[in-house]
Amino acid sequence: MPTHIRTPVTPSALPPPDPGGSASLAVYRRLARRPATWGVFLGFWAVVALAWLALAATSPPGFRAAALLHAGVDAAGWMLLCVCGFLLAAAVPLDTERPARACALVLPAAAVLVTARVFAFAGFQASLGLPRVPPELLLVHALGPHLLSFLSFVAAGWAVQYALAFRERRLALARARAEIARARFQALRSRLHPGFLLDAFEGVAELLRRDVRAADRMLLDLSELLRHTLRNTTVEEVPLRQELQFVDRYLELVRARNGSAPRVRLDAGPGALDAPVPPGALFRVLEAGLRSAGGSLAGTVAEVRARVEDGALRLTLRDDVAAGVDARRARPEWEEVELLGALLEQRGGPRAGWSFADVPGGGIRGELVLPLARRAGA
Repeated sequence: MPTHIRTPVTPSALPPPDPGGSASLAVYRRLARRPATWGVFLGFWAVVALAWLALAATSPPGFRAAALLHAGVDAAGWMLLCVCGFLLAAAVPLDTERPARACALVLPAAAVLVTARVFAFAGFQASLGLPRVPPELLLVHALGPHLLSFLSFVAAGWAVQYALAFRERRLALARARAEIARARFQALRSRLHPGFLLDAFEGVAELLRRDVRAADRMLLDLSELLRHTLRNTTVEEVPLRQELQFVDRYLELVRARNGSAPRVRLDAGPGALDAPVPPGALFRVLEAGLRSAGGSLAGTVAEVRARVEDGALRLTLRDDVAAGVDARRARPEWEEVELLGALLEQRGGPRAGWSFADVPGGGIRGELVLPLARRAGA
């Protein structure tokens, strides 16, 4: 079964959501200025008003006009009260550490608004010729269901703020995770593994005893490899063609040191060799496999297939080196592969990154997906 490399999101790594924070309030107020938000809001109350008007239309003919006007004004009053509830939630954000303070400010304001609405509507009813309601009954009505309804509007505004704050917190966590992964990735890719350098210098020392020219060529290849690594420390992407050239130089050094190395078979579609990839995307996977093989590499093959399909580069790597995914994951070189997977997921979404599976008989099959359009627009 393929193994996908992912870095889990751990919300506990950040402080709890702060609904009253400047970021969540800014998003809340920006959301309130969007035409789509008002479209949804007015659409909801239009449905409520139509339901009340339909109910009023069933009144006796002599009272139907007054009942329709009464229902329309009542729906408009509730809509205005709902707007006031959301505005009050924005003016007095809920502090989860001190909720009593917010409640102490909201309750008096809510009582005043609801009382004003009830008495104003009572005056409107009287203008229609309906019987007057005693003030004490109006106050009971105002401090009962009307106040609870208004407080539910305020609570809905707070709930939206809390949801926005939680979203901002998760985005901040994702950004922090990406920055940490990028910093570690930059630190790792700026060096070759010390074991590889030690093997290379030992190989040069052995060749100096029997073939000075071969030792010179090996030193030149090693110096070119090191220059290539230093050039790429500040580069985010390189063409796939350049990454494959780096892999070829690396395998030449392995061959000079060990006498054998995997042969690379390349199958590249149109435009694939010019597609951008992160430096080391192929190299680290092969390096971990070769250093964990522990045996002869004679006759081994690494097949690379590259295609640009549906706006993404699909890079498939298959080798028959005697080391599976678990063996390679145990190598320190594999840390960079994991960090690269986390970075690619941050840039290109869940579909980006490496996935690996063991091949029966030895070796692995890996697939790298890089959404080109999204990366170019990022």
